[in-house]
Amino acid sequence: MYEAAGAWGGTNPFPGPLVVLTHRPEDQPAPEAGFTFVSGLDEALARAATAGGDGDVSIGAAGRT
Repeated sequence: MYEAAGAWGGTNPFPGPLVVLTHRPEDQPAPEAGFTFVSGLDEALARAATAGGDGDVSIGAAGRT
């Protein structure tokens, strides 16, 4: 989804942290861009739950064709 959206122009467009599950975590952009790259589903879910606190967490996905 990150790639399909053109990395949202290099800046997180959402009002909260955006965790990107990727097979290329070494491509992590600068922290001020608002993205956190992780390589595993468990880590992505844990980071999202921590960031969400008592609030809601949304999950989006896009597949490769």
